[in-house]
Amino acid sequence: MSVSDGRGIGLVGAALVAGLAGGAVGGLLARSPAPAPAVASGPAAADPLSGAAPPAGFAEAAARALPAVVLVRLLEPPPERPLLLDPLSGEGEARPRLAEGSGFVIDPGGLIVTSRHLLGGSERALVRFADRSEAIARLAGDDAITDLALLRVERSGLPALRFGDSTRLRVGDWVGALGHPLRFEDSFTVGVLSSRGRKLFDRSFDSYLQTDAAINPGNSGGPLLDASGAVVGVVAAVSGRGQGLGFAVPSDAAAAVIEQLRRAGRVTRGYLGAQLRDVDPDLASLLSLPAARGAAVVDVAPGGPAEAAGLRAWDVITGLDGGPAASADAIVAAIAARAPGAAVELHLWRDGRAVPARATLAERPAPRVRPRPTLTPPAPLGLEVESGTGGGRPGVVVRRVLRPAPGPEAIEAGDVVLELNRRNVPDVEAWRQAAERLAPGEAAFLYVHRPREGRRLLVKLRAWPEAGER
Repeated sequence: MSVSDGRGIGLVGAALVAGLAGGAVGGLLARSPAPAPAVASGPAAADPLSGAAPPAGFAEAAARALPAVVLVRLLEPPPERPLLLDPLSGEGEARPRLAEGSGFVIDPGGLIVTSRHLLGGSERALVRFADRSEAIARLAGDDAITDLALLRVERSGLPALRFGDSTRLRVGDWVGALGHPLRFEDSFTVGVLSSRGRKLFDRSFDSYLQTDAAINPGNSGGPLLDASGAVVGVVAAVSGRGQGLGFAVPSDAAAAVIEQLRRAGRVTRGYLGAQLRDVDPDLASLLSLPAARGAAVVDVAPGGPAEAAGLRAWDVITGLDGGPAASADAIVAAIAARAPGAAVELHLWRDGRAVPARATLAERPAPRVRPRPTLTPPAPLGLEVESGTGGGRPGVVVRRVLRPAPGPEAIEAGDVVLELNRRNVPDVEAWRQAAERLAPGEAAFLYVHRPREGRRLLVKLRAWPEAGER
Protein backbone atom coordinates (compact mmCIF):
# COMPACT_ATOMS: atom_id res chain seq x y z
CA MET A 1 0.00 0.00 0.00
CA SER A 2 1.36 3.41 -0.83
CA VAL A 3 0.39 7.03 -0.70
CA SER A 4 2.34 9.45 -2.85
CA ASP A 5 2.02 12.96 -4.21
CA GLY A 6 5.51 13.21 -5.71
CA ARG A 7 6.66 16.12 -3.57
CA GLY A 8 10.12 16.37 -2.04
CA ILE A 9 11.74 18.33 0.77
CA GLY A 10 15.34 19.41 1.30
CA LEU A 11 16.32 17.29 4.28
CA VAL A 12 19.42 15.55 5.47
CA GLY A 13 19.83 12.82 8.05
CA ALA A 14 21.19 14.40 11.21
CA ALA A 15 24.40 12.38 11.19
CA LEU A 16 27.83 14.01 11.12
CA VAL A 17 30.00 13.16 8.11
CA ALA A 18 33.48 14.65 8.27
CA GLY A 19 36.59 14.51 6.13
CA LEU A 20 39.65 12.67 7.38
CA ALA A 21 41.41 15.86 8.40
CA GLY A 22 38.42 17.27 10.28
CA GLY A 23 39.20 17.78 13.97
CA ALA A 24 36.81 17.93 16.87
CA VAL A 25 35.21 21.34 16.92
CA GLY A 26 35.03 21.37 20.66
CA GLY A 27 38.79 20.86 20.93
CA LEU A 28 39.40 24.31 19.44
CA LEU A 29 37.44 26.22 22.05
CA ALA A 30 38.36 27.13 25.59
CA ARG A 31 36.04 26.12 28.38
CA SER A 32 33.90 28.90 29.81
CA PRO A 33 33.29 29.24 33.54
CA ALA A 34 29.97 27.91 34.75
CA PRO A 35 27.28 30.61 34.78
CA ALA A 36 25.91 31.82 38.05
CA PRO A 37 22.64 30.15 39.03
CA ALA A 38 19.55 32.00 37.87
CA VAL A 39 17.44 33.73 40.47
CA ALA A 40 13.81 32.75 40.38
CA SER A 41 11.46 35.67 39.85
CA GLY A 42 8.29 33.92 40.96
CA PRO A 43 6.11 30.99 39.95
CA ALA A 44 5.75 30.16 36.27
CA ALA A 45 2.65 31.50 34.61
CA ALA A 46 -0.10 28.98 33.92
CA ASP A 47 -1.17 28.06 30.43
CA PRO A 48 -4.25 30.23 29.79
CA LEU A 49 -5.99 27.37 27.96
CA SER A 50 -5.23 24.29 30.06
CA GLY A 51 -4.29 25.93 33.33
CA ALA A 52 -1.12 23.80 33.48
CA ALA A 53 2.15 25.50 34.41
CA PRO A 54 5.10 25.01 32.00
CA PRO A 55 7.93 22.80 33.27
CA ALA A 56 10.41 24.56 35.53
CA GLY A 57 13.26 23.01 33.54
CA PHE A 58 14.72 19.88 32.06
CA ALA A 59 17.72 19.60 34.36
CA GLU A 60 16.52 16.49 36.17
CA ALA A 61 15.35 14.82 32.96
CA ALA A 62 18.66 15.55 31.23
CA ALA A 63 20.70 14.33 34.20
CA ARG A 64 18.80 11.04 34.28
CA ALA A 65 18.97 10.51 30.52
CA LEU A 66 22.59 11.49 29.85
CA PRO A 67 24.23 8.26 31.14
CA ALA A 68 22.15 6.24 28.66
CA VAL A 69 23.04 8.31 25.57
CA VAL A 70 25.95 7.10 23.47
CA LEU A 71 28.15 8.34 20.65
CA VAL A 72 28.00 6.08 17.59
CA ARG A 73 30.96 6.10 15.22
CA LEU A 74 31.23 4.30 11.92
CA LEU A 75 34.89 3.53 11.34
CA GLU A 76 34.48 1.69 8.06
CA PRO A 77 33.80 3.73 4.92
CA PRO A 78 30.24 2.75 3.93
CA PRO A 79 30.70 0.88 0.64
CA GLU A 80 27.44 2.05 -0.90
CA ARG A 81 28.24 5.70 -0.19
CA PRO A 82 30.78 7.59 -2.29
CA LEU A 83 34.02 8.59 -0.63
CA LEU A 84 34.23 12.22 0.37
CA LEU A 85 36.35 14.29 -1.99
CA ASP A 86 38.85 16.44 -0.15
CA PRO A 87 38.07 20.04 -1.16
CA LEU A 88 41.63 21.12 -0.31
CA SER A 89 43.32 18.55 -2.52
CA GLY A 90 44.27 19.67 -5.98
CA GLU A 91 44.02 16.09 -7.23
CA GLY A 92 40.57 15.58 -5.74
CA GLU A 93 41.82 12.62 -3.72
CA ALA A 94 39.01 10.40 -2.43
CA ARG A 95 39.34 9.85 1.29
CA PRO A 96 37.46 7.67 3.75
CA ARG A 97 35.04 9.58 5.89
CA LEU A 98 34.05 9.36 9.50
CA ALA A 99 30.34 9.23 10.27
CA GLU A 100 29.20 10.10 13.77
CA GLY A 101 25.82 10.20 15.38
CA SER A 102 23.97 9.40 18.56
CA GLY A 103 22.07 6.55 20.11
CA PHE A 104 20.61 5.51 23.44
CA VAL A 105 20.44 2.36 25.54
CA ILE A 106 16.99 0.82 25.92
CA ASP A 107 17.98 -2.36 27.74
CA PRO A 108 20.58 -2.77 30.50
CA GLY A 109 21.71 -5.93 28.71
CA GLY A 110 23.27 -3.92 25.86
CA LEU A 111 20.58 -2.96 23.32
CA ILE A 112 21.01 0.46 21.70
CA VAL A 113 18.71 2.38 19.37
CA THR A 114 20.19 4.57 16.64
CA SER A 115 19.47 5.72 13.08
CA ARG A 116 19.85 3.24 10.26
CA HIS A 117 21.20 5.83 7.81
CA LEU A 118 24.12 6.48 10.13
CA LEU A 119 25.40 2.92 9.62
CA GLY A 120 25.39 3.21 5.84
CA GLY A 121 24.94 -0.54 5.39
CA SER A 122 27.67 -1.53 7.86
CA GLU A 123 26.89 -4.20 10.43
CA ARG A 124 29.28 -2.80 13.05
CA ALA A 125 29.82 0.48 14.80
CA LEU A 126 31.98 1.81 17.60
CA VAL A 127 29.95 2.98 20.59
CA ARG A 128 31.27 5.32 23.28
CA PHE A 129 29.40 5.49 26.55
CA ALA A 130 28.98 8.39 28.93
CA ASP A 131 31.88 7.09 31.07
CA ARG A 132 34.09 7.32 27.91
CA SER A 133 34.49 3.56 27.65
CA GLU A 134 34.07 2.09 24.18
CA ALA A 135 32.74 -1.13 22.69
CA ILE A 136 32.10 -2.58 19.27
CA ALA A 137 28.37 -2.88 18.62
CA ARG A 138 26.90 -5.28 16.11
CA LEU A 139 23.71 -4.80 14.19
CA ALA A 140 20.80 -6.71 15.74
CA GLY A 141 18.29 -5.53 13.12
CA ASP A 142 17.18 -2.49 11.18
CA ASP A 143 14.15 -1.06 9.40
CA ALA A 144 14.49 0.99 6.24
CA ILE A 145 10.99 2.46 6.44
CA THR A 146 11.42 4.15 9.83
CA ASP A 147 15.22 4.51 9.48
CA LEU A 148 15.78 2.81 12.84
CA ALA A 149 18.50 0.35 13.80
CA LEU A 150 19.07 -1.77 16.88
CA LEU A 151 22.65 -2.42 18.00
CA ARG A 152 23.90 -4.91 20.55
CA VAL A 153 27.01 -4.65 22.73
CA GLU A 154 28.42 -7.23 25.11
CA ARG A 155 27.68 -5.24 28.26
CA SER A 156 25.33 -5.58 31.22
CA GLY A 157 24.04 -3.25 33.90
CA LEU A 158 23.86 -0.27 31.54
CA PRO A 159 21.63 2.72 32.35
CA ALA A 160 18.64 2.64 30.00
CA LEU A 161 15.86 4.95 28.84
CA ARG A 162 12.19 4.09 28.46
CA PHE A 163 9.82 4.93 25.64
CA GLY A 164 7.03 7.33 26.49
CA ASP A 165 3.70 7.88 24.74
CA SER A 166 4.12 10.26 21.82
CA THR A 167 0.39 10.14 21.06
CA ARG A 168 -0.22 12.33 24.11
CA LEU A 169 2.06 15.11 22.87
CA ARG A 170 0.35 18.30 21.78
CA VAL A 171 1.70 20.99 19.52
CA GLY A 172 3.34 23.46 21.88
CA ASP A 173 4.45 20.85 24.44
CA TRP A 174 8.06 21.14 25.58
CA VAL A 175 10.58 18.58 24.30
CA GLY A 176 14.37 18.26 24.50
CA ALA A 177 16.97 16.65 22.22
CA LEU A 178 20.02 14.97 23.71
CA GLY A 179 22.98 13.89 21.59
CA HIS A 180 26.32 14.77 20.03
CA PRO A 181 25.80 17.45 17.36
CA LEU A 182 28.80 18.64 15.35
CA ARG A 183 31.11 16.81 17.80
CA PHE A 184 29.87 18.92 20.69
CA GLU A 185 29.26 15.87 22.83
CA ASP A 186 26.52 15.54 25.44
CA SER A 187 24.51 18.51 24.17
CA PHE A 188 20.95 19.10 25.33
CA THR A 189 18.64 21.48 23.49
CA VAL A 190 15.06 22.40 24.30
CA GLY A 191 12.13 23.56 22.21
CA VAL A 192 8.51 22.72 21.61
CA LEU A 193 6.67 20.25 19.46
CA SER A 194 6.01 22.31 16.35
CA SER A 195 3.87 19.85 14.40
CA ARG A 196 3.25 16.16 13.92
CA GLY A 197 2.50 13.77 11.09
CA ARG A 198 5.12 15.25 8.76
CA LYS A 199 5.80 13.43 5.48
CA LEU A 200 9.46 13.58 4.52
CA PHE A 201 10.71 10.48 2.71
CA ASP A 202 8.09 7.72 2.52
CA ARG A 203 4.64 9.16 1.89
CA SER A 204 2.98 5.94 3.00
CA PHE A 205 4.43 5.58 6.48
CA ASP A 206 6.09 8.81 7.55
CA SER A 207 4.53 10.57 10.49
CA TYR A 208 7.45 12.54 11.90
CA LEU A 209 7.34 14.83 14.90
CA GLN A 210 8.59 18.33 14.10
CA THR A 211 10.37 20.38 16.75
CA ASP A 212 12.23 23.65 16.99
CA ALA A 213 14.65 22.21 19.56
CA ALA A 214 18.07 22.75 17.96
CA ILE A 215 19.02 19.64 15.97
CA ASN A 216 22.22 19.42 13.93
CA PRO A 217 24.35 16.80 12.18
CA GLY A 218 25.44 14.35 14.86
CA ASN A 219 22.05 14.29 16.62
CA SER A 220 20.84 11.38 14.46
CA GLY A 221 19.64 8.47 16.55
CA GLY A 222 19.52 10.44 19.79
CA PRO A 223 16.43 10.67 21.99
CA LEU A 224 13.78 13.37 21.94
CA LEU A 225 12.57 13.62 25.54
CA ASP A 226 9.52 14.98 27.29
CA ALA A 227 9.85 16.89 30.55
CA SER A 228 9.69 13.66 32.56
CA GLY A 229 12.70 12.21 30.71
CA ALA A 230 10.74 9.64 28.69
CA VAL A 231 11.71 9.12 25.05
CA VAL A 232 8.95 10.49 22.83
CA GLY A 233 10.93 10.39 19.59
CA VAL A 234 14.14 9.28 17.89
CA VAL A 235 15.90 12.17 16.15
CA ALA A 236 16.10 11.47 12.43
CA ALA A 237 16.55 14.52 10.21
CA VAL A 238 17.04 18.26 10.00
CA SER A 239 15.91 20.59 7.25
CA GLY A 240 18.66 21.62 4.88
CA ARG A 241 16.79 24.79 3.92
CA GLY A 242 15.65 26.32 7.19
CA GLN A 243 16.35 26.77 10.87
CA GLY A 244 14.26 25.38 13.69
CA LEU A 245 13.02 22.44 11.61
CA GLY A 246 14.10 19.15 13.15
CA PHE A 247 12.29 15.84 12.88
CA ALA A 248 11.99 12.67 14.96
CA VAL A 249 10.34 9.28 14.60
CA PRO A 250 7.49 9.28 17.18
CA SER A 251 7.96 6.85 20.05
CA ASP A 252 4.71 4.99 19.42
CA ALA A 253 6.02 3.94 15.99
CA ALA A 254 9.62 3.48 17.17
CA ALA A 255 8.69 1.26 20.13
CA ALA A 256 6.72 -1.13 17.90
CA VAL A 257 9.57 -1.38 15.40
CA ILE A 258 12.22 -1.87 18.08
CA GLU A 259 10.19 -4.63 19.71
CA GLN A 260 10.07 -6.54 16.41
CA LEU A 261 13.79 -5.99 15.88
CA ARG A 262 14.49 -7.22 19.39
CA ARG A 263 12.44 -10.40 18.86
CA ALA A 264 13.14 -11.24 15.23
CA GLY A 265 15.83 -8.91 13.88
CA ARG A 266 13.46 -7.66 11.19
CA VAL A 267 10.12 -5.92 10.81
CA THR A 268 7.11 -7.36 9.00
CA ARG A 269 4.08 -5.34 7.96
CA GLY A 270 0.75 -6.18 6.44
CA TYR A 271 0.35 -5.23 2.77
CA LEU A 272 -2.82 -4.60 0.79
CA GLY A 273 -1.31 -3.48 -2.50
CA ALA A 274 -3.40 -0.42 -3.22
CA GLN A 275 -2.34 3.16 -3.86
CA LEU A 276 -4.62 5.50 -1.94
CA ARG A 277 -5.42 9.18 -1.63
CA ASP A 278 -7.57 11.10 0.83
CA VAL A 279 -11.11 12.02 -0.12
CA ASP A 280 -11.73 15.79 -0.13
CA PRO A 281 -15.15 17.44 -0.56
CA ASP A 282 -14.74 17.75 -4.32
CA LEU A 283 -13.89 14.08 -4.75
CA ALA A 284 -16.71 13.10 -2.41
CA SER A 285 -19.12 15.09 -4.57
CA LEU A 286 -17.83 13.45 -7.75
CA LEU A 287 -18.29 9.97 -6.28
CA SER A 288 -21.65 10.77 -4.61
CA LEU A 289 -20.12 9.94 -1.24
CA PRO A 290 -22.24 11.17 1.69
CA ALA A 291 -19.21 12.53 3.60
CA ALA A 292 -15.65 13.53 2.73
CA ARG A 293 -13.88 10.72 4.55
CA GLY A 294 -12.01 7.56 3.73
CA ALA A 295 -9.44 6.90 1.00
CA ALA A 296 -9.95 6.53 -2.72
CA VAL A 297 -8.20 3.70 -4.55
CA VAL A 298 -5.96 5.19 -7.24
CA ASP A 299 -4.24 2.02 -8.42
CA VAL A 300 -4.03 -1.67 -7.54
CA ALA A 301 -0.80 -3.68 -7.58
CA PRO A 302 -0.99 -6.66 -9.97
CA GLY A 303 -1.20 -9.96 -8.13
CA GLY A 304 -1.58 -8.31 -4.73
CA PRO A 305 -4.22 -8.78 -2.02
CA ALA A 306 -6.27 -5.79 -3.18
CA GLU A 307 -6.57 -7.20 -6.69
CA ALA A 308 -7.51 -10.61 -5.30
CA ALA A 309 -10.21 -8.97 -3.17
CA GLY A 310 -11.68 -7.25 -6.21
CA LEU A 311 -10.68 -3.67 -5.43
CA ARG A 312 -10.43 -1.30 -8.36
CA ALA A 313 -9.74 2.34 -9.15
CA TRP A 314 -12.34 4.83 -7.88
CA ASP A 315 -13.38 2.58 -5.00
CA VAL A 316 -13.37 4.38 -1.65
CA ILE A 317 -12.36 2.50 1.50
CA THR A 318 -14.66 3.92 4.19
CA GLY A 319 -14.16 1.33 6.91
CA LEU A 320 -11.87 -1.42 8.13
CA ASP A 321 -12.92 -4.35 10.33
CA GLY A 322 -16.11 -2.66 11.42
CA GLY A 323 -14.53 0.69 12.27
CA PRO A 324 -14.43 3.91 10.26
CA ALA A 325 -11.46 4.75 8.05
CA ALA A 326 -10.92 8.48 8.24
CA SER A 327 -7.96 8.87 5.90
CA ALA A 328 -5.36 7.13 3.75
CA ASP A 329 -2.78 7.45 6.52
CA ALA A 330 -5.11 5.77 9.00
CA ILE A 331 -5.73 2.87 6.63
CA VAL A 332 -2.02 2.45 5.86
CA ALA A 333 -1.18 2.40 9.57
CA ALA A 334 -3.94 -0.06 10.39
CA ILE A 335 -2.96 -2.43 7.57
CA ALA A 336 0.75 -2.24 8.41
CA ALA A 337 0.05 -3.04 12.07
CA ARG A 338 -1.54 -6.35 11.10
CA ALA A 339 0.48 -9.48 10.51
CA PRO A 340 0.96 -10.83 7.00
CA GLY A 341 -1.69 -13.50 6.39
CA ALA A 342 -4.33 -11.71 8.46
CA ALA A 343 -7.79 -11.29 6.94
CA VAL A 344 -9.40 -7.85 6.96
CA GLU A 345 -12.98 -6.78 6.26
CA LEU A 346 -13.13 -3.71 4.02
CA HIS A 347 -16.09 -1.40 3.65
CA LEU A 348 -16.13 0.14 0.19
CA TRP A 349 -18.10 2.83 -1.59
CA ARG A 350 -18.42 1.93 -5.25
CA ASP A 351 -20.56 3.64 -7.89
CA GLY A 352 -22.87 5.22 -5.35
CA ARG A 353 -23.45 2.26 -3.04
CA ALA A 354 -21.78 0.41 -0.15
CA VAL A 355 -19.94 -2.80 -1.05
CA PRO A 356 -18.21 -5.24 1.33
CA ALA A 357 -14.87 -6.88 0.53
CA ARG A 358 -12.50 -9.25 2.30
CA ALA A 359 -8.73 -9.31 1.76
CA THR A 360 -5.96 -11.54 3.05
CA LEU A 361 -2.88 -9.41 3.64
CA ALA A 362 0.55 -10.21 2.24
CA GLU A 363 3.89 -9.10 3.67
CA ARG A 364 4.90 -5.65 2.57
CA PRO A 365 7.86 -5.92 0.19
CA ALA A 366 11.13 -4.59 1.55
CA PRO A 367 12.46 -1.39 -0.02
CA ARG A 368 15.01 -2.02 -2.71
CA VAL A 369 18.58 -1.91 -1.40
CA ARG A 370 21.63 -1.84 -3.61
CA PRO A 371 23.92 -4.85 -3.01
CA ARG A 372 27.08 -4.09 -1.08
CA PRO A 373 30.23 -4.48 -3.19
CA THR A 374 32.93 -6.83 -1.97
CA LEU A 375 35.60 -5.03 0.02
CA THR A 376 39.26 -5.90 -0.17
CA PRO A 377 40.77 -6.53 3.28
CA PRO A 378 42.30 -3.29 4.57
CA ALA A 379 45.87 -2.92 5.75
CA PRO A 380 46.53 -3.41 9.48
CA LEU A 381 44.63 -0.72 11.43
CA GLY A 382 43.60 0.78 8.10
CA LEU A 383 47.07 2.23 7.37
CA GLU A 384 49.36 1.64 4.41
CA VAL A 385 52.95 2.12 5.61
CA GLU A 386 56.58 1.84 4.55
CA SER A 387 59.78 1.81 6.54
CA GLY A 388 61.32 5.17 7.37
CA THR A 389 62.53 7.43 10.17
CA GLY A 390 61.04 10.19 12.26
CA GLY A 391 62.80 12.46 14.73
CA GLY A 392 65.95 10.38 14.51
CA ARG A 393 64.17 7.09 15.30
CA PRO A 394 63.29 4.25 12.90
CA GLY A 395 59.60 3.66 12.33
CA VAL A 396 56.98 3.28 9.62
CA VAL A 397 55.80 6.19 7.49
CA VAL A 398 52.06 6.38 6.85
CA ARG A 399 51.52 6.63 3.11
CA ARG A 400 47.76 6.27 2.97
CA VAL A 401 44.94 6.25 5.51
CA LEU A 402 42.23 3.75 4.58
CA ARG A 403 40.15 4.17 7.69
CA PRO A 404 39.71 7.48 9.52
CA ALA A 405 40.24 7.91 13.24
CA PRO A 406 38.03 9.99 15.52
CA GLY A 407 39.18 13.00 17.47
CA PRO A 408 41.47 15.97 16.91
CA GLU A 409 44.63 13.84 16.84
CA ALA A 410 43.71 11.77 13.78
CA ILE A 411 46.52 9.93 12.01
CA GLU A 412 47.63 11.59 8.76
CA ALA A 413 49.63 10.66 5.71
CA GLY A 414 53.30 11.55 6.35
CA ASP A 415 53.16 10.70 10.06
CA VAL A 416 55.84 8.32 11.31
CA VAL A 417 54.68 5.63 13.74
CA LEU A 418 57.45 4.83 16.22
CA GLU A 419 55.60 2.58 18.67
CA LEU A 420 52.36 0.57 18.81
CA ASN A 421 51.14 -0.04 22.35
CA ARG A 422 54.66 0.68 23.63
CA ARG A 423 56.29 -1.78 21.22
CA ASN A 424 58.90 -0.36 18.85
CA VAL A 425 57.98 -0.74 15.19
CA PRO A 426 61.24 0.09 13.36
CA ASP A 427 60.12 -1.45 10.05
CA VAL A 428 57.09 -2.77 8.19
CA GLU A 429 57.52 -6.35 9.43
CA ALA A 430 57.64 -5.25 13.09
CA TRP A 431 54.55 -3.10 12.46
CA ARG A 432 52.67 -6.01 10.93
CA GLN A 433 53.55 -8.36 13.78
CA ALA A 434 52.54 -5.81 16.43
CA ALA A 435 49.23 -5.11 14.67
CA GLU A 436 48.42 -8.82 14.32
CA ARG A 437 48.72 -9.27 18.08
CA LEU A 438 45.73 -7.00 18.59
CA ALA A 439 42.41 -8.65 19.35
CA PRO A 440 39.29 -7.36 17.55
CA GLY A 441 38.10 -4.29 19.39
CA GLU A 442 41.37 -3.75 21.28
CA ALA A 443 42.65 -0.19 21.60
CA ALA A 444 45.83 0.61 19.68
CA PHE A 445 47.87 3.60 20.86
CA LEU A 446 50.33 4.86 18.26
CA TYR A 447 53.30 6.94 19.36
CA VAL A 448 53.77 9.18 16.35
CA HIS A 449 56.25 11.73 15.07
CA ARG A 450 54.67 14.37 12.82
CA PRO A 451 57.49 15.91 10.76
CA ARG A 452 55.54 18.83 9.33
CA GLU A 453 54.74 20.08 12.83
CA GLY A 454 57.94 18.93 14.50
CA ARG A 455 56.10 17.27 17.38
CA ARG A 456 55.11 13.90 18.76
CA LEU A 457 51.62 12.80 19.69
CA LEU A 458 49.67 9.79 20.88
CA VAL A 459 46.91 8.61 18.54
CA LYS A 460 44.28 6.09 19.58
CA LEU A 461 42.96 3.67 16.96
CA ARG A 462 41.02 0.46 17.41
CA ALA A 463 41.53 -2.97 15.92
CA TRP A 464 38.36 -3.33 13.88
CA PRO A 465 36.93 -6.80 13.13
CA GLU A 466 37.29 -7.49 9.45
CA ALA A 467 34.60 -8.90 7.18
CA GLY A 468 33.51 -12.36 8.28
CA GLU A 469 34.70 -11.97 11.90
CA ARG A 470 31.99 -12.19 14.55
